Amino acid sequence: MYKLLSSFIILVVLSSCKPSTHFEKTVEFERDNWVKFRNLEYEIPVEAGKTYSFNGAITTDSNYRHRKLELGVYLYLPGEEQRLEDKTIRIRDLEYQALGDKVSDGYLLQENLKKKLKINESGILKLQIVLHSSRLNNFGIKRIKLSVIEE
Repeated sequence: MYKLLSSFIILVVLSSCKPSTHFEKTVEFERDNWVKFRNLEYEIPVEAGKTYSFNGAITTDSNYRHRKLELGVYLYLPGEEQRLEDKTIRIRDLEYQALGDKVSDGYLLQENLKKKLKINESGILKLQIVLHSSRLNNFGIKRIKLSVIEE
């Protein structure tokens, strides 16, 4: 009985330490084309004292022929704080072979957009992802899934 109770307590403690998904949203692009001026905007409720990580899962297909994707990741925190960052995401290697995991409709590339952001004030965090492309049309970008993980 003691072993069973000890195992149960250890299991509860370990499971409470695992990060959990706090927010998740997928944006599908019409005709697999992320048009330059279509910014992605999210409103995410957050709590003071908690830490969050922001991850993106980008699905591309063979129509995206460029090696990288340039993004602006802008976080507007409750209490007027801001975190602004530019990200370069490698989509293809030097030989223009697709990076990421092969999925049924293309390639899935996981990217961390912001790690372990500590929140000082509860409220709504506004996140904006801006495409910094020199091209108006960006065919081959099928979808982006944003996941916010509570650490």
